[in-house]
Amino acid sequence: MYNQSKRAIVEKPARVLSGIPNAPAGGFIQGELYLYHPSDPRCPASDSLWGVYDRTENGAVRLETSSRDLCGFRFWHPLPAAYRYAR
Repeated sequence: MYNQSKRAIVEKPARVLSGIPNAPAGGFIQGELYLYHPSDPRCPASDSLWGVYDRTENGAVRLETSSRDLCGFRFWHPLPAAYRYAR
């Protein structure tokens, strides 16, 4: 069976988090899932941080929850400063 939701994630273009560290380039939607990566603009699913965007506060992206392996989750925290791309 083909998973339409995975297809939608794969086809979204990467956004560069530029200027102030972690500031979104715009268009982030609260409660939506994004992939974040420190160096690869493709944000490959197997090597990215999966995070639900909450808000931007003082130029920093805040996440509701995130996971690197989709098994262990971290809640209500800032996106680490090393992450430069999102999709």
